[in-house]
Amino acid sequence: MATRGRRILFGAGIFLGIVVVAAMAAYGGRDNLLRYTLNPSRSFGEGAQATAPDYANAISWAQLPQSTKPVDVFFIYPTTYFSGEYWNAPISNDAVRERLSHVIDPLYAAPFAGAANIFMPLYRQAAPYSFMGASEDGRNARELAYADVAAAFKVFLKDHNAGRPFIIAGYGQGALYGFRLVGELAPEVRRRMIAAYLIEVAIPVEIISSSTPLCDSPDQTGCMVIWVSTTQHGRGDLPRQNALVWRPGGGFDATRGRELACVNPLTWSISGRAGSADMNLGSAELSEFAT
Repeated sequence: MATRGRRILFGAGIFLGIVVVAAMAAYGGRDNLLRYTLNPSRSFGEGAQATAPDYANAISWAQLPQSTKPVDVFFIYPTTYFSGEYWNAPISNDAVRERLSHVIDPLYAAPFAGAANIFMPLYRQAAPYSFMGASEDGRNARELAYADVAAAFKVFLKDHNAGRPFIIAGYGQGALYGFRLVGELAPEVRRRMIAAYLIEVAIPVEIISSSTPLCDSPDQTGCMVIWVSTTQHGRGDLPRQNALVWRPGGGFDATRGRELACVNPLTWSISGRAGSADMNLGSAELSEFAT
């Protein structure tokens, strides 16, 4: 019996060891596993994402205002498509629309709604894998997403804005497209831009144009509020080292350790001064809205 018991314990120990090793291997290779899961199995341009939105049609907008306020916000939402099926999300995707209504609307766009008209176009956002490397398919996916945003903004100016002052707001990949949009504004349009609010995007300071500088005070206009969350020297420091940004003149570059634009959202300055904890007035809980 003793011998049999030792064999059982020995076998259990081997099994446990295999489980531990497998778990460690899975943890160590989690980035590669994630990449494999999100890597589209088809080439760029193949499938439903080839259908371009028609922004003259209200169905191509996630949100249009029901009344008229003195200021407009052109809002470009972040990644809401977490699939490896296509390089670009079809705007008819049910999961995208659900996340827009239950997460993006109440948590991201709602802070502007009390004072401004919200214009939020549906666009063929680039799939997450597009930002995990420098493949031609990924570059094409990001360019396609921006083409939709630029087309929506053109319709916004022509059919909706009526000469009102406006804000360009974007988060995540939406902020990346918003940054390029600001850079391509015609001078007469730029003069009506109150500010660009571009959050969670890695933008090197050296590519910020003097025509639209970073905001350095709460009442400054014609400027950009930009910041990105990062953990120095940790896994969360990826934006500082290898995020993709627009290259002046076209294409993309990696951040490669360059100084990133940061307007402190508590102090509204670029001085580098930290804000104290009591300056943070709180935040919304996702559980309040995700029903």
